[in-house]
Amino acid sequence: LAFTVLQGLISITLVGLLVWLIVSVFQDFDKECDSPLKVWVLVGFTSMIYHTIHGALLQYFCVSDQHPLRQLPIWERVHLVVSTFFDLFWLGIGVVWLFQS
Repeated sequence: LAFTVLQGLISITLVGLLVWLIVSVFQDFDKECDSPLKVWVLVGFTSMIYHTIHGALLQYFCVSDQHPLRQLPIWERVHLVVSTFFDLFWLGIGVVWLFQS
């Protein structure tokens, strides 16, 4: 029960942060910035859309089969590790750029 409540609170917080980010980007997109934060936000949005579509495709093609305990193919596991490290790296780059601006 505690995990479910925590996951629900985190999900609500993340949706709120996403809405705030989208509104902020549209309000201030034409303003100049000394760091490439606009690029960071656009890559973040693109990554989020990609991961949403990718997750839906994985759910449809890989999880819907008759073997629920079967692991993902090796190429998919490698892809998930690489994309996760890219997202973490990109988040770190954004934090550095944020503190430099």
